[in-house]
Amino acid sequence: MSVWQSMFSTAVNDSKTKDSSVLGLRISDIVSHDLMDYLVVGQCTYNNDSGSSWTDYQLEGDGDTWLVYEKDLDLVAIYKPADLDLNGKPPKEIKYQGIMYSLCDFGRAGITEVNGQAVNNRGSAIRYHQYHDKTGGYAIFVEDCDGKLEISCGYCIKPQEIRLIRKLRAIY
Repeated sequence: MSVWQSMFSTAVNDSKTKDSSVLGLRISDIVSHDLMDYLVVGQCTYNNDSGSSWTDYQLEGDGDTWLVYEKDLDLVAIYKPADLDLNGKPPKEIKYQGIMYSLCDFGRAGITEVNGQAVNNRGSAIRYHQYHDKTGGYAIFVEDCDGKLEISCGYCIKPQEIRLIRKLRAIY
């Protein structure tokens, strides 16, 4: 099972979403969602042990925000850092802001592509733990990069909820 499929089991996945603007997202594009505009400043692509892949887009505009896209399932999520202390080891359940999250997936993933301001190194690997609430719409993602935990909390959105504004590029 893919990383995001287990988390967003209630997500819409019909043929209308396959032409999502997320497919063509590039560094310096502007993404509009929920009355906010974000500049795409970084991008990391991951492949996990089961063959699934996803891309994280680093967004500038409202703090440290990430847009996550899993192409195979056309799933999109918005993530922000979560202020959680897991004492170095991800548990089976996490209670955060009054919501209980259960572990639904974990494993290793390799970083296959890095662009822009993203600080990950291509070729390096992470361990990840993924949690979701009982509705499947909210999730916590724990990334272990050489013992340093990065914890984010997010929610699923429909690809149609994103508007892409392509910046004009000069041609010389």
